[in-house]
Amino acid sequence: MKGWLIPLLACAPMATAGAEVVRWECVLDPATTYQQTTNTSVPVVGDWIGSHDATLNPGGTRTLPGLFGGSGNVAIPYTGSARSLIELPAATPLGGFTLWFDEATAQLRMNFLMVDALAGRTGVVRSSLVVTYGNFRTVAPTSTYPGASNLALPLADGVITLVEATQTSEAMTTATPVGDALWDFILNVPVQVRAVGTVMGDPFENVEPATLSLQGRIDLTQGTLRVSSQGTVSETAPVPPPAPLVRWPMSIPTILPPGATANLLVNGTFSQGLSTTTASTNLLATGRRICPIDFDVSGVIDYGDVTLVLLEFGPCEGCATDVDGTGEVDYGDLVLVLLEFGPCGG
Repeated sequence: MKGWLIPLLACAPMATAGAEVVRWECVLDPATTYQQTTNTSVPVVGDWIGSHDATLNPGGTRTLPGLFGGSGNVAIPYTGSARSLIELPAATPLGGFTLWFDEATAQLRMNFLMVDALAGRTGVVRSSLVVTYGNFRTVAPTSTYPGASNLALPLADGVITLVEATQTSEAMTTATPVGDALWDFILNVPVQVRAVGTVMGDPFENVEPATLSLQGRIDLTQGTLRVSSQGTVSETAPVPPPAPLVRWPMSIPTILPPGATANLLVNGTFSQGLSTTTASTNLLATGRRICPIDFDVSGVIDYGDVTLVLLEFGPCEGCATDVDGTGEVDYGDLVLVLLEFGPCGG
């Protein structure tokens, strides 16, 4: 699930109270779309045997090697791969982020990014076992299976119920001026991607680090910040071996003659595989105006913000409450907050 977010962002400015760095609080619009397909293939070696058990299932299927002869219920070896296709539908993601842009130095910072890619919708997981095996026969039902190469046997479908990305640390870059109030940028945002769902009837939850590579343009020509970036991603990554299959039930149609169903129990041991993800994104975001001295992000400069100033009184290099940038929070900062008392920007 890496590198799956390439957004088109449009945000409204926050009041700066004379500061050079402008802060933008952005929320994804309903027009945002995201779609993803992931193909995974993991090598497997194992065998299958009929479900017959003299005590528990005496009428179950028996398997016999070769085209003639043999007796009992004998395991049939195979080699191949377990494959899955994950399809996330075109959805409208939910989420947002905070952006800071210094027009004078072209410094760009992003923080607090969170995106729920499915926003209540579900994706589909289609799984199959692609196998190569020799000739074998079954009893109950009676059928002959000529040896085959790369035969796909469908497995139980699954679902993806959640895919979300949460930023793990601040992302920074310097934009490149390309015109009057226009800058181009490339920004790599470290995130943690969490996916939840079911595969072959078993629940799973996967969490892994990833990097969202954003590439686009900042446009201040209309008096608002507009960051535009959209496109597709294709990425291949290793997949660790999953847990072995142990007597996993599988039903297959008979071959000669057709029309019946044989019931098998499958064993398999996996090795490391590969996963390829392709994704397309077109994301829009709008922002709400919040003053830099609205420290508690309430939309109002009030006693909550005054309290935060008082709590940080004293030396405080780089603190947001050091409004005048002197390296300490003091009465000068308190006065500046009191002068802005009321609705943000009012």
